[in-house]
Amino acid sequence: MLCGEYTLATESCSAATATILKCKRWQCDECVHMRLSMLRKLAYVGKPTAFLTLTASEEWQRDPDRCARKLKHSWSMIVQAWKRAHPKADIQYLAVFEQTKRGRPHLHILLRGPYISQRWISAKMNKYMNSPIVHIEKVRDTGKAAAYIAKYISKAPVRFDGCKRYWRSLRYAADWMVKIDTAVADKGSWKLLPALIECVASDYETSGWTVTWENEGTFNARAGPLSGPVAVGGWSEYRDWTLYRRFGL
Repeated sequence: MLCGEYTLATESCSAATATILKCKRWQCDECVHMRLSMLRKLAYVGKPTAFLTLTASEEWQRDPDRCARKLKHSWSMIVQAWKRAHPKADIQYLAVFEQTKRGRPHLHILLRGPYISQRWISAKMNKYMNSPIVHIEKVRDTGKAAAYIAKYISKAPVRFDGCKRYWRSLRYAADWMVKIDTAVADKGSWKLLPALIECVASDYETSGWTVTWENEGTFNARAGPLSGPVAVGGWSEYRDWTLYRRFGL
């Protein structure tokens, strides 16, 4: 799906609103800024208390994708080991890959939870992938930490094979994600139109509705005394909100 190829619209007997359906792809010039903004917000609302960076030793330099997968697996093993050692402790995180100028992956992690020593993490990384060089520091300004982690992914938003660009633990930003899910669920009366928003606006105007643009991607329409039914050319209503949540607005 191309960005803006579909339009979301909702309509009553005398009023309507339509907006562009974004593709949310990192490669899209329109959506990458939105994705970065969402990442910065996600980093911030998780209220991290520490910032951790995991790197790989030189023996992993030949295959960046394999290295990234091993970094991801090693971090998962570290979290499991910590939870086994401290069953009552709660550790939440947001993990983001950076691609260096040499094409190598670094894994940056925002943590919320109890203190974890650099020495303990270093020992685990040495055990899992012979890479004991790690860096961890206390987060004193969550706003700066959020901007810092987003800066890395914006330099080279490359997805290593078999890995996501970023991922989070279940409760890192749970309250914020619930608000997003609730907002999406409230859009149950919207329909998905396989047409550019300019074409949808034209159909409303042709039917006698008055169209007012809020911005380049959203318009409102009102029916007048002589307005007729909107000629939407047999476009079918589509309520697959899995798709809506995937591409989201």
